[in-house]
Amino acid sequence: MADIRHYLNDNGVKTSRGNSYNKDSIRRILTNRKYLGIYIYGDIEVPGGIPRIISDEMFNDAKILLEKQESSRKGKVC
Repeated sequence: MADIRHYLNDNGVKTSRGNSYNKDSIRRILTNRKYLGIYIYGDIEVPGGIPRIISDEMFNDAKILLEKQESSRKGKVC
């Protein structure tokens, strides 16, 4: 995630709000179910409500990597 964040910031790419990217903004992108084509409005979810831009497999791979990163962070002694 750090490499992605550095790349985007170094190339002047801004978030939808015009800010620089941080670790939380990258995490939100990687876990956003809208990219699977799910339209979300409040508590309502409509599968196929918007165009899909990522496969289930790629989304799940990112989820697994994020979970591994989280568990390794929790296991570190500070």
